[in-house]
Amino acid sequence: MNFLTIGFCCFIFCVLQQEIHAIACYTCAAGTDGCGPSFKSNGNGVLPVSVSANIYCGKSVYSANTNVITRTTGATCTAGAGTDGNSYPYTVYCCTTDLCNTASMRKTSIIFASLMAMIGVLLIK
Repeated sequence: MNFLTIGFCCFIFCVLQQEIHAIACYTCAAGTDGCGPSFKSNGNGVLPVSVSANIYCGKSVYSANTNVITRTTGATCTAGAGTDGNSYPYTVYCCTTDLCNTASMRKTSIIFASLMAMIGVLLIK
């Protein structure tokens, strides 16, 4: 690995760093008023939450029934596809801005992570 590659990696790392504070996220369980695909921030089951340790908002959508949606907040979030304890497939979306886990979330975090992984692989070769 040469100094140019190391310098580029350090530059990317520094550019991507940002000061992180708590963010506000919507939380709700599947089946509660307002939590589904027709998201309503004022639904009876929807609560805006801000906890100092939480830096991610998340939204999980079950593949077999896209009406089954949960919204969460936490210190970590792993975007992508998975299965629950009953082998039901779902997709997790993560974001890092206030109240970002609404109905209109996009897969940008997955795309960004994939792009960074490809750059990393290219730099190692």
